Amino acid sequence: MAADPRALSFGAIAGGYAAARPSYPAALVAWLAPGQVVADVGAGTGKLTSVLLAAGREVIAIEPDPQMLDELRAAYPEVAGHVAPAEELPLVDGSVDAVVYAQSWHWVDEGAAGHEAGRVVRPGGTAGAIWNVPDASAADWVAELTALRGPSAGQARGLHGPDPAFGDAFGPCERREERWDRPTDVDAVVALIGTRSDMVLAATDERERALGEVRRIATAAAAADPSGRLVMPYLAIGYRATRLS
Repeated sequence: MAADPRALSFGAIAGGYAAARPSYPAALVAWLAPGQVVADVGAGTGKLTSVLLAAGREVIAIEPDPQMLDELRAAYPEVAGHVAPAEELPLVDGSVDAVVYAQSWHWVDEGAAGHEAGRVVRPGGTAGAIWNVPDASAADWVAELTALRGPSAGQARGLHGPDPAFGDAFGPCERREERWDRPTDVDAVVALIGTRSDMVLAATDERERALGEVRRIATAAAAADPSGRLVMPYLAIGYRATRLS
């Protein structure tokens, strides 16, 4: 991945990341990677890998942080995993039907990563990127959370683009969105925000202050619901381009 230190900040909290981060909508993932053999690049702890496996795909997980990949391997021992960056894929030419980047394309050097995608994807295959963004338009308390520290790097890229530059080997990007809801609770919301790169790298006192504000917002939202439950609304944003002949 790119030199941004935030890109490799998640290994220190790999277990918490695996527990706190959301999955992805199955229909959008099926559209994103319609082929059988899929390289999940920047696979992290396997959030997208799990959806691909459920859809019957053969997955190759590629992740630059060995601690994150250890979590994936523990959860999905049947998946081939490689420690490598998006810019140096350990795959032979034309060996996969799709490459996908879930919550990871914003960390890459797009020119180098796009060149590698074009090298390893078969003609007619696809390159895809997907981001989950808490939907501030769907709930006031989520809007308040978003305003607290602003959108994360991935959320900003997913919402505002530009389209991923997969390179000249691919045709133009298509974009598709899906709104979905994730049941949650106050502790889980605090844990989720705690996995943002800016929070992982923050000084202890800043992190504690910010997460205290997150807890206050989530607690008030739960108290306002007769059931005492919370639902996190998400907007999943996917981009897909087809490999040219």
